Amino acid sequence: TPFEVLYGHKPDLSHLRIFGSQCFAWIPPEQQIKNGPHSREAIFMGYPDGVKGWRLRDAQLGSFFNSQDVIFDK
Repeated sequence: TPFEVLYGHKPDLSHLRIFGSQCFAWIPPEQQIKNGPHSREAIFMGYPDGVKGWRLRDAQLGSFFNSQDVIFDK
């Protein structure tokens, strides 16, 4: 590939995910409810502009949010 010619090694694609994948986003302690869940189910929608992490859609509420702390269900 052109990348290999320029840099001498294959590109790291481990951070790429399949669009529409089920995942679980960690809820920060300041937003957690006492004895409530520590994560929320979401759907991977893409990559946000100018921010590290993933663009997700809440599976229950349908709202969109960005998160860096995500576990993907493979």
